[in-house]
Amino acid sequence: MTPAEEIEIIRGQATGKTIAVLLVSNIALWDALHDIYYAMERSEDFLPVIVVLPASNYRGTPAAFAALGIPHIYFDFADPREGLQLLKSLQPDIVFSLNAHNGDSIPPAYFIEELSAFTRVVYTDYSLGILDDSGVVKKPTGDETKPGAIWMDYDQGFHRKAWMLCCVNGAAKRIYETASHQGRNAVVTGYPKLDRICQRRNESFWPIESAGRPFRLIWHVHHSLKGGWLGFGMFPFVCMEMLKWASDNPDIEIVLQPHPLIFREGIPRPELDYFMKPWAALPNTAVYHGDFVPLMAASDAMLADGVSFLYEYQLFGKPLIWLDSGEHLPFNAVGQQIIKGAYPVRTIAEAQYLVEQLRRGTDELGWQRQETVRYLMPYPGRSAENILASIRAKLWAES
Repeated sequence: MTPAEEIEIIRGQATGKTIAVLLVSNIALWDALHDIYYAMERSEDFLPVIVVLPASNYRGTPAAFAALGIPHIYFDFADPREGLQLLKSLQPDIVFSLNAHNGDSIPPAYFIEELSAFTRVVYTDYSLGILDDSGVVKKPTGDETKPGAIWMDYDQGFHRKAWMLCCVNGAAKRIYETASHQGRNAVVTGYPKLDRICQRRNESFWPIESAGRPFRLIWHVHHSLKGGWLGFGMFPFVCMEMLKWASDNPDIEIVLQPHPLIFREGIPRPELDYFMKPWAALPNTAVYHGDFVPLMAASDAMLADGVSFLYEYQLFGKPLIWLDSGEHLPFNAVGQQIIKGAYPVRTIAEAQYLVEQLRRGTDELGWQRQETVRYLMPYPGRSAENILASIRAKLWAES
């Protein structure tokens, strides 16, 4: 069946319902929309439609949806504007878009400048804005070529054109209120992605098979390297120390969980191979590129330099060690609160010492991680329903 035929069938089912299109370009972002989609499925007044967009870096997304048995329409048109016209023909009342940064290399036909011309765009974060670039000199308003953090996460053209901005808590809403749009369309709803992660905490996968039960450490590395852009990533500066740590301590298993962009940006292949080949040869190490939730569930602790895992890992109640580059953008109010739940270190030697303390049962920040969860989840398990209620209220106000 062609996308046009599928759209025609959906139009026939839409009488009296709010048509809500969920645009997805990367299956890794689906957790941010999962609960919203199924809440709409259960409702009597919403008709949800998943439209998978082509994205140059994530071509496996349609197959992933098919494997999950989730109905979707794939807009893989040679001319993306055909897809845009088909989307317009559906006359959706709401479109959920996660592409505040126009990321994942989606075609410009699906940027908010096009969408907001004919429908209402709703945004719920797939990654919380926890950074503050108020001290960074920005280009003139409207120039989107040099993103900064508050600007990037709270005050781009996307945020200014969105019909509704869903906020994780009151602190995030207050940051929106400092933006040029003054948070006019910001609503505190909770964060569906965090609810979804908590639902999945019983899933478990560890890529190293071994006798016994060694201590399991995730080593997550961010792609924004120290000395540039956000400035968090420490991989090229510490990778050989990590290799020695793993080699000298066979009773610890370390799984490298890299950001998808880290090995594509700024690390020459010869230098990367110099580390990766001996890392792959060790029996107590691995590299993992898959779904992070089961990996976190199976681990004992995480060493991370940034950014989203600094709060997502705390949902699992396990110790988080933050490898601080010392040269990153500062945290905003949300970031300042969540980072209290992490053990800060500046060197791998400090991280090793902390791990030894943790292995002995000394974990002094367990209570603070619980505070982080309460802070980030003011409506645990209810974020999606809150979003639907907010949409209903805004549509009612307009009518």
